[in-house]
Amino acid sequence: MVPALVVASVGVGPAGADPVSDKQAEAAALAKQIAAQGEKVSVLAEQVDQARLRSADLAAKVQAAEAQMAAADAKTAVVRNVLRQEAVASYVKGAGDEPHVDPSASALDLAVQNTYVASVASSQQDALDQYRATKLVLNDQKAQLALAKKAEDQALAQVTASQQAAAKAEADSEAQLAKVKGDLAQLVAQEQARQAAAESARVQAQLAARSGSSAASRSRSSTPTVEAPVAPGAAGAVEEARRQLGKPYQYGGSGPGSFDCSGLTAWAWGHAGVSLPHSAQAQYDGMPHVALSNLQPGDLVFYGSPVYHVGIYVGDGQMIEAAHTGTNVRYADIYRSDLVGAGRP
Repeated sequence: MVPALVVASVGVGPAGADPVSDKQAEAAALAKQIAAQGEKVSVLAEQVDQARLRSADLAAKVQAAEAQMAAADAKTAVVRNVLRQEAVASYVKGAGDEPHVDPSASALDLAVQNTYVASVASSQQDALDQYRATKLVLNDQKAQLALAKKAEDQALAQVTASQQAAAKAEADSEAQLAKVKGDLAQLVAQEQARQAAAESARVQAQLAARSGSSAASRSRSSTPTVEAPVAPGAAGAVEEARRQLGKPYQYGGSGPGSFDCSGLTAWAWGHAGVSLPHSAQAQYDGMPHVALSNLQPGDLVFYGSPVYHVGIYVGDGQMIEAAHTGTNVRYADIYRSDLVGAGRP
């Protein structure tokens, strides 16, 4: 259960305090609270996406096991039919229940016939036993997969409920903020912008220091850093992402009307001919990583550890992202404290 954060609990300070300072303090607290709620929703949305991928994978495995069982049943039916064939039976029976004896056949001929019949029957029976054994194994595998999928579906339902509760808490905060009139609403927006700018400057300074240290380290090494080549579909992916600007965030959204973060990047790159999984962590794990100092438009930038958010880089330190409930697809600064890396599809 995700506890709801209550905006109304933010105090305005002791009586007699400077009203402007009080409003500034309340604005700062509101901005920080909304940001924390948005991050929580993003984390849970990523967990929902990963649970859906696992559930779909198990469903595919169950379907494959069922197909294998059907194939085993078909082969078993063929063997049984062979065992019933009159061509085999004609060697072992004549009139009534007595074996058929060809008067012109020699003892050697009869021995060969009997050996052949026994061999055919034994071979077919062995095949029948083998298919039966295979079916038992497949049936056991299918049962285990079905149990695993049931557990995964339950986990998906639980994390979805948690995500919905977090989204409601965030929506409640946004609704409360919308009711605030005048100076406080303006101060909240200003504080959000100030916090974002300060965070961006701090992260960029850290990255610059880290980049300088890495460059000095590389100058002492004879092994050059190898970067992934820019994908030919990058421009198309960026243009497709731009076409989605203004569309609403929806957890689990994969387009065309709404998106979550990985749904947006998968959609954009999908229109450039590259298939990506609908999960920020899976996208991060499945593509070559590139240095932040070598970012190119179309690269994906990832946030959190474990990864829970992704945006598509468009240049000049900006990305297009589907951030969280209550926001639309938008431009945003890439430099945040939880920036963990970049990848090139």
